[in-house]
Amino acid sequence: LARREGRNGKAYLTLASSLLAQHRFMEARVAAEILVARWPEPDGYRALLGEIQLELGDYDAAARTFATLGGAGAQRSLAVAPRLARWAEIRGKPEAARRLLEDARSDAFRRRDLPREQIAWFQLRVGDLDLRYGRWDDAERVLNDGLAAVPGDPRLLAALARVAAARPNWREVVRYGERVGACADIATLALAGDAHAALGDLVAASVWYARAERLAAERPEPFNRQWTLFRLEHRRDVAETRALLEAEIRSRPDVYGWDLLALARELDGDSAGAAVARAQARHLGTQGAALVQHFR
Repeated sequence: LARREGRNGKAYLTLASSLLAQHRFMEARVAAEILVARWPEPDGYRALLGEIQLELGDYDAAARTFATLGGAGAQRSLAVAPRLARWAEIRGKPEAARRLLEDARSDAFRRRDLPREQIAWFQLRVGDLDLRYGRWDDAERVLNDGLAAVPGDPRLLAALARVAAARPNWREVVRYGERVGACADIATLALAGDAHAALGDLVAASVWYARAERLAAERPEPFNRQWTLFRLEHRRDVAETRALLEAEIRSRPDVYGWDLLALARELDGDSAGAAVARAQARHLGTQGAALVQHFR
């Protein structure tokens, strides 16, 4: 881009996508806004901007962006459908979200030009959604279908560990955690530790928890919600974690950030503040396990 900005939409697309993957949401938004301003026609460009607006919690802007993607052609696009599904889920419409994801998943399976890992990603999205809404058998089936396409995919194995934990089948959680191996993220490491703790092996649990802490230290990133959730669920540095979340919510006031902050305030003894944050987390009608499990 330093050499040539004109007629270089793909570079802006890659830049915005890369910044999004690094959780550098504000910078990603700037790149995506330039992309859409200069090349407004491609649905995928506008869908990317909408996704970034969702991540930042700017739901009014996201609504305007996604309103431009209501056509049947856009909804069938593999670059658009998953983002529209996320928008539907945030607004409390999980069935609409699943229809969009299921259609995209079916289309991905028919495509001969997609890498197998990308096909597995669509399986993961459907399985994750089923898992969040308690459809464990459906989630397991979809995730295993993904493994048939891409054997050993660590993302699918990690999701299956969450299915096993939901049942709960702690020995199976441990097996999946071991299969994920060095590719495990913080959430999977913590879950394997929880499984060992539930089985009474506190020494093994501490080893997995130490791995989660080490990974967070080795790969620091902004808005690391797997890490903050790990610390809150395991009552580690609650006041410090709350302070971090209070700072983050000022620049990224999305429903999941408010949900985490509600938990942090509750654990820190601020029930009134937790109620305020909880109301913000639910003001769009968002459902799913992440928004209810802390306050059952």
